[in-house]
Amino acid sequence: MKKSDLLTEGWIFNSERLCVYDCASLLVSNQVVITKKIVEVLTPKVVKALPGDWQGIKTVEQASNWLQQRLNESRVLAISIRLSGEVIGFIFIHENEGVERFISINIGYVIGEPYWKKGYASEALSALVSYYKSLSKAYTILAGVEVGNNASIRVLEKCGFELTKSEIAPNGNLFYKKNI
Repeated sequence: MKKSDLLTEGWIFNSERLCVYDCASLLVSNQVVITKKIVEVLTPKVVKALPGDWQGIKTVEQASNWLQQRLNESRVLAISIRLSGEVIGFIFIHENEGVERFISINIGYVIGEPYWKKGYASEALSALVSYYKSLSKAYTILAGVEVGNNASIRVLEKCGFELTKSEIAPNGNLFYKKNI
């Protein structure tokens, strides 16, 4: 699934090498592509620190059910390579409306194993931050990360997120925060 994964237009935001699309709008014409990519991306190594309902996604039907569940909880974005349109990962956004023009956002992201250590996670997260900066609201972006997930911690720190001592997840994960 390379050149034909997604079209290279209709994206929400982009970066030098990536385009990011809203999965809900892609499902109309690309449901099979998206669900197949979910199966490819959510390997045991990728989801090892994630909740149980993220584990063992091996069929298109399971991926479709998993995606519906995620879409009910949050906004799901597909990360694709700009030149080929190939989907390489996903971003999850849950917005918490605050007072007046302030919004808190909880995010998560997964990148498929073949795309690790190539800078794609940092690039996608930087593009997400730039996108939210371009909107005329004040945002706090929170991202949870497993204590030993050093690669993801480096991504967050590279993108200007700081460890917050006040936000500790019940499972002991760390929270990183960025105000924009």
